[in-house]
Amino acid sequence: MSSGGNFAQRNNSGAVNQGLYASKITRTVNNIANGVEITMTTTDADTLAHMQSMFDKNQAKTPANSLITVKREKLANGTKVTMTSTDAATVKSIQDRAITAKM
Repeated sequence: MSSGGNFAQRNNSGAVNQGLYASKITRTVNNIANGVEITMTTTDADTLAHMQSMFDKNQAKTPANSLITVKREKLANGTKVTMTSTDAATVKSIQDRAITAKM
């Protein structure tokens, strides 16, 4: 399990402000047998609104790797993403990348 992570928002010029909300988000990674669960929560109303809007934008996206299944859930205080695969090498890759916040 891991906490922390990166969170970005584009400013009016289109540039990315890394960490704009990072201090207000708790990111938890739990490895499961066939993948990973990533939960991001906050107690800050503005941060929650931003997280929920990003959730809506990402809901329609599909993973680049066809071996990965992604399930997204809105929570009362954040979001949860579950990524799974039936391929052992893909599961390891998902777990390794999630723990280093490269997802």
